[in-house]
Amino acid sequence: MSNLSDKICVPKQHSIGFGINILTHCTFLLAIISSVFFFFTEKIMSNAINNNVQDLAIDNIDKLYYTASPEDQKKIQLILRQANLETVLNIYDTPTEDRTINNSWIEKLNYIIVTLLIVTIIIAVLISKGYCGNISIVEILSENLIIFMCIGVVEFLFFTKIIIKYIPAYPSTLSKVFVNALKNYN
Repeated sequence: MSNLSDKICVPKQHSIGFGINILTHCTFLLAIISSVFFFFTEKIMSNAINNNVQDLAIDNIDKLYYTASPEDQKKIQLILRQANLETVLNIYDTPTEDRTINNSWIEKLNYIIVTLLIVTIIIAVLISKGYCGNISIVEILSENLIIFMCIGVVEFLFFTKIIIKYIPAYPSTLSKVFVNALKNYN
C-alpha cells in the first residue's frame, strides 16, 4: 500500500490539493451566486425592471395624450371608458405555467449541481486524505471563504449601486411597441 501512495501522492501532492481547491472554489462560487440571485437579486431586478417600464409607459402615454388634439383626447377618453381595462390587467396577473415550470427546473438543477459538487469534494478529500494524508481542508475552506466574502461585498455593491440604476432599454422602446401594436387596428 505504501508503494501505491508513493506513486499517487508524492509527485501529485500539490496538484491534488490544487484540484480540490479549484473544485471548492467553483462550488462556493456557484452556491453563493445562485443563493444571492434566487433570494435577493431576482426581486431587486424585477422591481427595477417594473419601475423602469412603468416610468417609460407613463412618460410615453402622457406624451401621446397631451400632444393629441382636444378632439383626439376626447376620443381617447371615450375609448378608455368603454374598454375593460381590468380584464387586460388580469390577463398577466399570474405567472405563466411555462415560466413557473422553467424557473422551478432551473432552481432544482442548480441545487443538484451544487450538491454533486459538494459530494465530489467530500469524496476527493476522503480519497486524498486516505492516500496522501496531508491535504489541509481547513486551509482550503478558509481561503475560499475569505475570497468569497470579498466577492460577496463587491457583488452586493455592484447590484445595489449599478445594476438597479442601469436602464437597459431605450426610452423609445415602449412607445415603439405601443404604437406598432396600435397600428394593427387601422
